[in-house]
Amino acid sequence: MKPVIKFVLPLLLITLIVLLFVGGPGHYSSRIYRSVWDLGHILLFITFTVYLFELSSIRNKTLWHQLLLVFAVVSFLAIATELAQAGTSRTPELLDVRRDLVGALVGTVIMLTRRGVRGRIYPTFFSAAVLLLIVEFTPLAKILVDEYAILQSDTVLSNLEGMYEDTRWKGNSSYQLSTDHVIEGKQSLKVVFNTDYYSGITLKYMHRDWRGKSKLHMSVYNPDEDIFSANLRINDYPHLKDNIYNDRYNEIIKLTKGWNHLVFSVDDIKNAPAERMNNIHNMQSIGIFVINLSSPKTIYID
Repeated sequence: MKPVIKFVLPLLLITLIVLLFVGGPGHYSSRIYRSVWDLGHILLFITFTVYLFELSSIRNKTLWHQLLLVFAVVSFLAIATELAQAGTSRTPELLDVRRDLVGALVGTVIMLTRRGVRGRIYPTFFSAAVLLLIVEFTPLAKILVDEYAILQSDTVLSNLEGMYEDTRWKGNSSYQLSTDHVIEGKQSLKVVFNTDYYSGITLKYMHRDWRGKSKLHMSVYNPDEDIFSANLRINDYPHLKDNIYNDRYNEIIKLTKGWNHLVFSVDDIKNAPAERMNNIHNMQSIGIFVINLSSPKTIYID
């Protein structure tokens, strides 16, 4: 084993393994950070796979024996590392196992390239690695495109017309872009509140500096005859520390049949917290939620 591989690879491998269990994004971390962090699984298993192939106990075997042995080891560890996170602050995810295996495939292609292995096996492995890397990096690419769109507009937080704007929204209610009821443009956000005790939708990723703005406008469509009441919450980043009810802007909105054009004063939002003012240059989210519905309820946001 060459000195650079003998010393640098193990050091990099140990660092990446430690990072797998320590640190990482929190619930309110930026989606770019979260996406890049998830891709770290690929780098970890690229490193681990290359290291395995360089071990003399594996390198001295036939190529197919090496491939089968390495695949068995990385598959076991990919599953084991996820199971090891159970009971910790981390959440095991099958998608992480997939990323681990993609990293192992890329590491295998690197090994085949270094050794000059060709024939039918190389283009097959190479093509599969490129295709899977495109799949894994596509979510990050979408996020970067949408984050750029956010930077380009400081007057529209979300008009649902962008290609990936639905990714700005999060919640335990089901939601999707829809053309059923639209007030402007071609799309709105269809939200179906469920019967969980709390069910809601939140605009989590948006332009955060509201300085110089006086009004917040929102249009919500209620398809039913009955008036529908929902809770609106608007908060800045400091609110996330304790998430106290009277430390944010709260309002009950009553939605009549058809389109409801809601207007909120930014000054009222700024002065809403009981013991401080909302940090208008660092607003975090706008949420609509309901409590303990007896049956699912649908609205459209535009």
